Amino acid sequence: MTIPGWRLVFKVSAGGDLPTSSSIYTLWTNNGGLNEQNPDAKSISSSTSYKSSIVDMWNNYYIRAVKIAAYKNGLEVFNVIFDATASSDTNWFDCKRILYTTVNGLTAQSVVDNSYICSMAG
Repeated sequence: MTIPGWRLVFKVSAGGDLPTSSSIYTLWTNNGGLNEQNPDAKSISSSTSYKSSIVDMWNNYYIRAVKIAAYKNGLEVFNVIFDATASSDTNWFDCKRILYTTVNGLTAQSVVDNSYICSMAG
């Protein structure tokens, strides 16, 4: 899947396949790509999980923003965009780094005001 300005590096689907004994967090943080040679894995309509090996080399890239999006029936339902400048592969997921979201009322300031916690580990 190609979205101008964005590169898909990770995808999991509700009811989709995850490697045995794996969680989404474990898949993200463990080294190694997943289904990189399977073109179907990059499709939003596919339930095949995908991880690019780019995640393992996070510090070798100048990653400026990360977009998390949820899809239903192939259409984007919501997204949150984080500032990833000078981040690691895990600390970009911080509520204070929210740049933009389609979620009504969710802003970096509302997160602070309401003591929300954004944590990749859960």
